[in-house]
Amino acid sequence: YSQTLCRAGFGNVDWPGLFDHLCRLNFEGPLSFHAEYERNLPTNEKGARVGFLESLAEEFQFFKQKRGEALARATVR
Repeated sequence: YSQTLCRAGFGNVDWPGLFDHLCRLNFEGPLSFHAEYERNLPTNEKGARVGFLESLAEEFQFFKQKRGEALARATVR
């Protein structure tokens, strides 16, 4: 077994299952995910990473999409 940290949607987590479960529980509280992984972003001439905020926004959209899909499945049942 080896562990490789990666961004949401690229690993082994069953995100649809997690959000389905939260819907079944009628969870309405705040939710926070924490992940640490190397984003391998390019740097500019000052050495600052380029695209960091954009990568965070993509990850936020991923979670928002999975939540929306789970809510849609929950209302169909």
